[in-house]
Amino acid sequence: MSRSSMMVVAAVLAIVVVAAATYPTLARSSPRAVQAGVPARILYIAGSHLWVRSVDSGPARRVSTPWPMTRAGGVVADVKWSPDGRRVAVDDGRGRLGMVNLITGRLTVLVGRGCASDCSLPAYAWSPNSRYLAFLQSPTSGQRAVLKSWDSVSGRIRVLMSDVSAYVAYPEWSHDSTRIAVPTGTFDTIKNVYPNLVTVALHGRMVQLGKGTDARWSPDDRLVGIIRPNTCGANTCDEDVVVEPAGGGTAVVLKRHSSSLFDNPIWSPQTRPYTFDRWQLGPYGHPERRLAGAHQIVLSWRSDGTRLALQTYYPYQSTPDSLYITTPSGTSTRLATDGRNQGCGACSKDVYTVTWSRTQLVAWTTPTYPTPNNVTIPSRVFVSSLNGATPVRVPLPGASLVTILGFADHDHVLVLQADKVIYAYHKSTGSVSTLVRGVSNPYATAFLDPTIPSHDAP
Repeated sequence: MSRSSMMVVAAVLAIVVVAAATYPTLARSSPRAVQAGVPARILYIAGSHLWVRSVDSGPARRVSTPWPMTRAGGVVADVKWSPDGRRVAVDDGRGRLGMVNLITGRLTVLVGRGCASDCSLPAYAWSPNSRYLAFLQSPTSGQRAVLKSWDSVSGRIRVLMSDVSAYVAYPEWSHDSTRIAVPTGTFDTIKNVYPNLVTVALHGRMVQLGKGTDARWSPDDRLVGIIRPNTCGANTCDEDVVVEPAGGGTAVVLKRHSSSLFDNPIWSPQTRPYTFDRWQLGPYGHPERRLAGAHQIVLSWRSDGTRLALQTYYPYQSTPDSLYITTPSGTSTRLATDGRNQGCGACSKDVYTVTWSRTQLVAWTTPTYPTPNNVTIPSRVFVSSLNGATPVRVPLPGASLVTILGFADHDHVLVLQADKVIYAYHKSTGSVSTLVRGVSNPYATAFLDPTIPSHDAP
């Protein structure tokens, strides 16, 4: 789900619950261990169980969990795979949280009592070094939560801070695994009251960063990129984009009164120069040049910082949107352009998604959209080289929702989920094989091995 879509959820919750929130879902990159000779694995939820299997071949193995992974009403539990691939954190969708050691099979219940009603979305995250799991626990139903961390070495749970905004908070780890950024206080879009961002170290030191809902650490943890809402409507927010020293200090405003439809709070992987969202920055966070225009969105970066994906975007118009791969210096290659999009009136259009390989390949999904004749064009998947060679379409069966899980097996295989089926696209033959049928949910119920390196070492 896109960040702007989550802002829609926030606005709806605000009307229903009085104090509502957005739930940040944009993931930042983290170091990945490389396990030489170990086949890539897929973790997925099917039936009421969690399963793991190899991308190559072999039977699936059922993973023991503290509770069923699905329950009445079709609610599917969430899963977070640790960056080293050794552990999996699972929740039950109602506040309970546990951990599964994939090597030993040991189960650890971290939060054994859930909430009965008015439950906030589960919020927990592994530290980049895989040692700690940060999570929010609400003592009662409502918008307040306590931030805690679990240490996989000692087995201890430590309380880090209280008064965290449960509906909007997501623990954002620094890359060195020593600090966490979270929003605290009230979030009420009806009254235009928004939380304040705080960073807290594992030893307890706190730094106030001012108003904000989204915080992202720069690759060297010196700076924090922040989204500060001013007002929020039905499906967008008017907001400021700022950068602030991680230790506190004067904030640098990159843009005032920006739109949440165009803002993507991600950093480029490199620090010389820094790049946050669409701005290339100096050593102290001051903007030096823009990498995207007024009607463009930065989608993602290749993990070595040599390429970024951006697209043109006209959210309320039928203007076709184009996808580009570009270098930080401005050399662009157009990969795709969709057709005239009738959109949906007040709501915004779907966007491209881009997945990078270890080598010189890139895969992407096209937006789903209705044509002027009210014919729905489903999402399609393509693979191309970074030099702009003719894209190859992946021959998937028709599906209403397609998710690229990632490249595997030295980039010879692209793993995808289409509705409730997981497929493998074999680049050498151009064929598609079925890996898993009957995944519990067409969205966010399958995960590719996090230990696969995201690009070749330079």
